[in-house]
Amino acid sequence: FCASDESIGGLIKARSKAFKSNPVAVDNNGFWFHHLEDKAAAYMLTANMGFRAPEIYCCVTSVDELETCLEDIKAPGFVIKATQGHSSKGIYVMPTGFMGSSMELLSQSKTSLSEIVADLKGSKPTKIVIEEYITGTDGPLPTEYKFHMFAGEVASIDVVEGRGTSCACYASVDKDFERLDQYGCFQSGGNEKKDGQCNAVDFSRGAINAGPVKGLPLCTDVSPPGGNPASNNCNLSKMM
Repeated sequence: FCASDESIGGLIKARSKAFKSNPVAVDNNGFWFHHLEDKAAAYMLTANMGFRAPEIYCCVTSVDELETCLEDIKAPGFVIKATQGHSSKGIYVMPTGFMGSSMELLSQSKTSLSEIVADLKGSKPTKIVIEEYITGTDGPLPTEYKFHMFAGEVASIDVVEGRGTSCACYASVDKDFERLDQYGCFQSGGNEKKDGQCNAVDFSRGAINAGPVKGLPLCTDVSPPGGNPASNNCNLSKMM
């Protein structure tokens, strides 16, 4: 059992609800994380702190400007990304652009510019960037790591492996890379008590009942970033 007020997923939802309902109060309390809902702002913060970020080729505020924007891009591949969204919504990874196969990696399907424009118009984004396409070391896209912070501490790390392949999967781990999505406090399991008695923990069901998350199945196993076990903790600490 995972109490709702201890669930990582529940805490994230509660925090998002707080700043969306009263953003001024969040600002007045000195928090800034909600500004990173804008992916372009997140890149600026990353670059200003001395970390690498994808090059942004152009930025537009209207879907109708995309075609003009693409005319000036010389790179063979790129990523079209609505700056406000979650779980890869409004993101199109085009490793060869609209030439050749025109394969969009996340959907694993051929995609035209007109299809992307029609899709984006449905979600009404306020800002769209076209950015550098970065390949992974063991696949078409790098492994993703998202750090969820509460009171300055790492509460959970989202890991997505195998993006752009048929074997893409998701995991949620703590800062020691222990799984939170299996036998851990990630999703609430319901009422804490029933008829005055604590619910029994069903470990066999809990091991498979956390997913799929973000439309992906749970990973069987994930490892900290690094080329070998000795470098894993060092690389992970640098990321945190």
